[in-house]
Amino acid sequence: MWSEKEWSNTVWVGIVLSSDNGVEAVEVVLARRMVLLGIPLSAIVVVVSTLGWGSRGLYSSLIGSAFVLLNLSLSALAIARASKVSTVAAMAVAMSSFIFDLLFLTVFVVVAHGFSFMNIRVFAFSLIIVHIVVTAFAARSVSGRVAYSGLFPSKKGRK
Repeated sequence: MWSEKEWSNTVWVGIVLSSDNGVEAVEVVLARRMVLLGIPLSAIVVVVSTLGWGSRGLYSSLIGSAFVLLNLSLSALAIARASKVSTVAAMAVAMSSFIFDLLFLTVFVVVAHGFSFMNIRVFAFSLIIVHIVVTAFAARSVSGRVAYSGLFPSKKGRK
C-alpha cells in the first residue's frame, strides 16, 4: 500500500508545493481533500445522470465533474505558488483564475451547446452539485486555526 507521501505525490502528478520549513501549502492540502471527496461524488452524479439521460447525461456529467476537479487542482497549485511571492500575488492569481474559469466556462457552453452528445442542463447540474457539495464539506474543515495558526481559543472562562 502507498504511504501518505507517495499518495500525495501521485494525486498531484509529482508536484508538491511546500514552504521553506517543509510544510505543505494550505491551498494544496485543502484542494487535495476536495478532489478526493469530489471523485466519489462525481461517480454518483455520473451514475444518476446516465440513468436519467442516457449517454448524453454520461458525457455531460463527466465533462462537468472533470471541469470542477481540474479547476480546483489548478487553482490551488497556482495560488500556492503565488503565495510564496506575496499575499497580493496570491489574491491576484485567485481573481485571475476565477475570471479565466468563467471565461472558459462561457466559451465552452457557447461552443458545446450545439454538440449532439452534450446536454447543457445535465452539464450544469453536475457542475453545480459537485462544486457546491465539495466546497461545503471543505468549508467545514476550515477554521481560524488554518488562517491564523498562532491563535487558539482561550480555555479561561469555560467550565
